[in-house]
Amino acid sequence: MFLFYFVNQSVQQATQIKRAVIQQKQSGENIKFYLDDAQFMMTQERYHNANFQYHKALEMNLTHTMANVGFVFSLSQLCVKEDRRCNELDSVFEKSFKRTANKKLFLDELIRLSLSADAKTKVILQDLINRFSN
Repeated sequence: MFLFYFVNQSVQQATQIKRAVIQQKQSGENIKFYLDDAQFMMTQERYHNANFQYHKALEMNLTHTMANVGFVFSLSQLCVKEDRRCNELDSVFEKSFKRTANKKLFLDELIRLSLSADAKTKVILQDLINRFSN
């Protein structure tokens, strides 16, 4: 009887581990889909749609560094290019910075993006980086 219980417990644990691995893989694939779609939207200058897709990726993993970078950058583009949601930039940047898994990568990527952005975006992002990263 003890052997049956032990084998049954082992099978249940193995099944749970297998399910967790599958869920993690699917989650990673879903996040990649949202990030890829958001990148495409950014190239099409559909900043609201890109911001939405970055938000969907963050719903799956709040600490995902590149999703947080994209979320902030797409919001900065909404502000600069469409004069929308500018009042949210400070709080979104601060929340994204606090929750991101890799703060150095987060800042480095935003600096990199700011260098290739228009002058207004560059100033906005560099100001945010200077205020909140110190």
